[in-house]
Amino acid sequence: MTIIYFEHAFSFKVVKVSRILVYLQGLKQVGELYSLSFHGPHFKWIQDFSFYGNKFTITCGNNGLLYVIIPDKARILTLEVSMGSIVWEGSVEPLSSEDNEPVVDANGWISIGSLDGFLYSFSPTGSLKKFPQSTSLSSVIQVNLVRDCSGYAVYVSQTEMEDREANIIGENIYVAAMKPRNAVFTLLVPALGSSYWSESNHSNLLFNLSQSDMKHFSTDERTVLSFFAVSRNGNPFPCRTTRQKLASYTGNLVSRYHFLSK
Repeated sequence: MTIIYFEHAFSFKVVKVSRILVYLQGLKQVGELYSLSFHGPHFKWIQDFSFYGNKFTITCGNNGLLYVIIPDKARILTLEVSMGSIVWEGSVEPLSSEDNEPVVDANGWISIGSLDGFLYSFSPTGSLKKFPQSTSLSSVIQVNLVRDCSGYAVYVSQTEMEDREANIIGENIYVAAMKPRNAVFTLLVPALGSSYWSESNHSNLLFNLSQSDMKHFSTDERTVLSFFAVSRNGNPFPCRTTRQKLASYTGNLVSRYHFLSK
């Protein structure tokens, strides 16, 4: 059992746990992030992000980097985990919610969707790619991405709305969208800038979900995107998993769903 002692009379909440580090957010010290090692009772470093705002979320990378998302400012701060120093900063357009969580793939690219309908992907050194090349003025990305089982690709849901309007109030941009028309699901590899599959007709999957026990649950855009990710339609990459039964299973979307629901 690992027991952690605090030398300071501060209040914290655990916001993320990695293999050797715990990241804490101060409850009274708003805007501060603390890094604590499992191997010692002292903080490795403390970073104050109150200059950017009081709210942030964090995502652990797989390359010695830690990503801090400032939702109000739509900014990504990239930290080096050993010292907590900021390596680079990136900006995106407005996010759909304060807990919008990006995805870090096996190539070290961090990707997040925005209400302007684009996917923003940053390389480990901060180079930016936007997907797709162009988008409808009424499109938004409002649900979190889903990383595929290989770790190299991500599934994205882009929703076409009947109307979308953006307003600038002070330093912030506020987006209002209404009446979703359709959702387009896409599988792409940010590091390569390549799209491998796209689907806008979800009727077959929705019908099968309605005939299963899932009919007792609310099925939203995120749920449907997750089922498409499990189906691996159009995905040429082998799964990186020790569960050989799932990794080697082949078949169409419907049979995959019944296989996983048993």
